[in-house]
Amino acid sequence: MKIVFTTHTYYPEKNGVQVVTEYLAEGLAKKGHEVHIITEMLSGEKKEDIHNDVNINRVVAKVVHTFNIGEKKEFQELLLEKCKNADALINVCTQTALTDWSFPVLNKISCKKVLYLHGIIDLKINKNDFTSISTLSHKIWNCLRYKLYYMRAGKYFKMYDLVTQLHTFDRGYRFFEKKYGIKSVVMENAAENTFFNHASQICKDYILSVANYLPIKNQEMLLQAFYRSNLPENAKLILIGSTKNSYYSKLINLKQQLDCQYGTRNVELLTGVPRSDIYKYTKEAKIYLLGSRAEMFPISIIEAMASGIPFISTDVGCVKYLPGGVVVDKIDEMSYWLELLWNNEKVRSNLGTVGYNYARKYFTIENKVEQLEQLIGGNI
Repeated sequence: MKIVFTTHTYYPEKNGVQVVTEYLAEGLAKKGHEVHIITEMLSGEKKEDIHNDVNINRVVAKVVHTFNIGEKKEFQELLLEKCKNADALINVCTQTALTDWSFPVLNKISCKKVLYLHGIIDLKINKNDFTSISTLSHKIWNCLRYKLYYMRAGKYFKMYDLVTQLHTFDRGYRFFEKKYGIKSVVMENAAENTFFNHASQICKDYILSVANYLPIKNQEMLLQAFYRSNLPENAKLILIGSTKNSYYSKLINLKQQLDCQYGTRNVELLTGVPRSDIYKYTKEAKIYLLGSRAEMFPISIIEAMASGIPFISTDVGCVKYLPGGVVVDKIDEMSYWLELLWNNEKVRSNLGTVGYNYARKYFTIENKVEQLEQLIGGNI
């Protein structure tokens, strides 16, 4: 089959949506399908490229304050050309320039059309939005803008042969069913095989979190929970994130303040760790932490499960429906569970085993590639 993806993020970027799209595209290519990616232009990248047998085209496109800017006409012409004789078009995510620009030409595309969602923006004001005036004003603007967006986009959503969501309890699943009468198909995320193949046998004395250094990822909570917990002196917290930025500097300053308040603790804030090396850190961690203020179906939690590592996470997205860990709301709750899991090997092992078995059954890449292949190759 010839399959065309549009996505706002792809190789060499690294984030959750990119990881999922890449393993689906490359998985389909390995099975002999002709796969094309149309994505946003990155500085220093070629306009046309081939990576792991996947054909990549890049166009200038970005979203600025919820408005799409870039080469709209060029993209639409390229999309129509790529979709000639194609078997399927897969638009990844809403509220992106490339998906939005696809809407007006969907009626000119005769192949199967799939809208592959990674959740939708929360259209309500929550307690986390009151952390600063800028955060609150940004959320208010987004709510107003995207409420209008989803009012207008309904006619286009109904033109797709298939809409996928991450989970039946994902807000997007309920939203599309209630507002548009669209019954979505569930396509969960998956973990790369390296995590399953190198599942932990021996845990070292460290706690791990992998997330880009951004305010929404809320690593401040992890630092505070770690320092407040009554863990032994040899306990270490390792944070792995993106390149050094202003939020990274804020975390460094917070660590110094906490060192003065609670005494010096062993904390490492790493940057520049290759994606291919993340499993090496995950497989030997004792506990995995996630402190995000917003997520949909976090890849890092699935990777922890695939590695047999219990997780402690804030109540975001679909995490509370996943086995193998606990969900918390407050810093002190996270500290409590850190102490309990650190000191109780049996509980830690049981949670890790339950998570691993569930991930092995439902969250492998082969499973997801086969599911997508059947969906676009069969009668939708």
